[in-house]
Amino acid sequence: KAFKLCPWDSLKIVILGPEPFASTMPNGLAFGDKYLAQFYSPITSKIFDCIEREYYPGGFYLDFDFSLEPWAKQGVLLLNRSLTTRVIGEEAHKKPWGKFISAVLNSIVEHKPGTIFILWGKEAQLLAPYVKKNNYILTFDDPKEFVYPAKDWHCPNFKEVDKLLVDLYGETIKW
Repeated sequence: KAFKLCPWDSLKIVILGPEPFASTMPNGLAFGDKYLAQFYSPITSKIFDCIEREYYPGGFYLDFDFSLEPWAKQGVLLLNRSLTTRVIGEEAHKKPWGKFISAVLNSIVEHKPGTIFILWGKEAQLLAPYVKKNNYILTFDDPKEFVYPAKDWHCPNFKEVDKLLVDLYGETIKW
């Protein structure tokens, strides 16, 4: 689904997530939720809360789509490190998908210079040396780390991406 919604020609940003969360209802996009209500995914709720604080202070952001499909359609590849998972045996599919994800990232690095990579969490940040060449790298803590205990996730990457996109293309993403 990530590749269908974010065609190669429109790719500007890669957000790399862990394997899909078996305890939520994954939809094929990293951090995306099959349902459009924030009550189903505490991790996507952290992302929503951050965007609402950054872009709509004092107001309500009613148009946020918890599936994250609108992001993908704007050129954001929401890619998990594994594209499948098991309820029991967390990270059991990490190794089988490793070569495929590496090939995807290598293709982006080689053929789409200027791509913005957003690496949330220590695991994703381990890939920074491999995507450095001719690209932009933004890092921050994984939103999952802020779910329990309940803490606010104040990720600066959305505003940083907008600044880069304005400089590069004269546009931003409607987060």
